[in-house]
Amino acid sequence: KKQPGENPAKPNISRIQKAVQKGGNAMEKLKMVFRDFVWPQLPEEITVSDTRQAQKLSLQKAGEAVQDLGPAGRTVTGEGLFLGARAVSDWEALWRCFSVGGTGTLLLPGAGPMEALFLKLALSGPPREGRIAYTITFWEAPPPLRTPRVVSAQAGDSLWRLANRWGVPVDALLKQNPNLPWCNEIAEGERVVLP
Repeated sequence: KKQPGENPAKPNISRIQKAVQKGGNAMEKLKMVFRDFVWPQLPEEITVSDTRQAQKLSLQKAGEAVQDLGPAGRTVTGEGLFLGARAVSDWEALWRCFSVGGTGTLLLPGAGPMEALFLKLALSGPPREGRIAYTITFWEAPPPLRTPRVVSAQAGDSLWRLANRWGVPVDALLKQNPNLPWCNEIAEGERVVLP
């Protein structure tokens, strides 16, 4: 039950963890939860994929280089069924959870909680009495925006070295620091704002 004054987009994590942990055997502990919705049975298929962001850079007189910009976030997809007399009410409860919008906490079996956006919910084929098939897609939410940091360039630093050291695109460094020349060396002690 929802507690008075509770925001459905910011669930009580301890209550969700209790929902995941309730039950006497290992199979009952394998639950999937988003916000306050606990799947009555796990989706038949769950896929968690992870990608990285990268940028290809052209270097003067040195060809090309690829810069690793870090993880892009996980995508969770799944296919499942709601079965029995509660199939319609389970579907309606999941639809209400999806309709709230915004991010929420997603718990998957064997994984820690992640902030995620419930991106897609779709019927898979026509509903039948006592059987509703569906597909779901979640995107991991990016971490909160950071306040830009200011660093001092070290001897021998270049835009490329600073970008690589701090995991930011060279173009973003230039945009954040229009005073910096596009050159191989930045003066030692030069203040550089990281995006």
